[in-house]
Amino acid sequence: MFPYDSVCTNEPAFSLSGGTPEGGIYLFNQDTIETFDPQSTGTGTFNILYYYTDTNNCMNADSQFIIVSQAPDSVFAGLDTVCLYDAPFQPQGGTPSGGFYSGESIDTAGYFQPDSAGTGTHIIIYTYTNADNCSSSDTGQIYVLNATAVQFDTLPDVCISVPAFLLTGGHPDSGFYSGTGVDTAGYFHPEISGSGVHIITYSFIDTNQCTTNASQEITIFESPDITLIDTNASCQNYHDGKISATVTGGISPYAFLWSYNAQTTQHLDSLVSGVYTVTVTDSMSCNTVDSVTVGYNYQLIAYPGDDKNVCPDSSVQLSDT
Repeated sequence: MFPYDSVCTNEPAFSLSGGTPEGGIYLFNQDTIETFDPQSTGTGTFNILYYYTDTNNCMNADSQFIIVSQAPDSVFAGLDTVCLYDAPFQPQGGTPSGGFYSGESIDTAGYFQPDSAGTGTHIIIYTYTNADNCSSSDTGQIYVLNATAVQFDTLPDVCISVPAFLLTGGHPDSGFYSGTGVDTAGYFHPEISGSGVHIITYSFIDTNQCTTNASQEITIFESPDITLIDTNASCQNYHDGKISATVTGGISPYAFLWSYNAQTTQHLDSLVSGVYTVTVTDSMSCNTVDSVTVGYNYQLIAYPGDDKNVCPDSSVQLSDT
């Protein structure tokens, strides 16, 4: 007689077999049986006898045990209503904890995908297996509400020096924007967000109270930094003053535009005293404006006064200007 596999209390009745030669009878609790029902016996270890009588009326018997283990009681009440464009999520709430979920639009990682499932009612199965390798399942429902699809147009790259501007491009209208540097009125402040790549999200709430989001990246470029070093003219109205410009930050190459004769060189020379302004623009069209004053060195001219005649043995008071 071949051994029996262990069974669980929630398994259906099954026909007894395994006794050889075939044609004998099975006994359980001194009753002849053809099937064994774990749901009726409950848990425990049960002895099954097999009797065989040959043509000579000789009889022999063998026995095997059937072990019946307790099946778990899995409970799953279902899930709250979700919206069509909600993010995928792992279902929760099945007990005992530690089981797995399956069913419509449950992926291999156990996540429910609302947009794949579509609107309407869907069945989710929760299955739990205990230490005795006995499993049980329960089913629950989830309802997916229809939701409004949203679009968000691509955002242009901007310079950090650009003033705050009203965000647009979200459809349908009447949604709202969020992200670093975005105020409650929907204005984006590059100087608050700082340089780098940032995510701006457009959200829309429809009549089903479903919130749908769309996001776009916006890149903020640093403006160039200018350091101006001036050299005074040697004297007033002399054309020998100089300005040296050093640029850091931004993205090279840089373009220069001076207020002096619209010069486009990085450095200026042959300058008289005065105020000079330069606009530096980098390759991303980000610009910075700075000014410097070129002075002049003062020249001291001594004037001894008018000539005077002086007699011997006399004195005179000299004065200068």
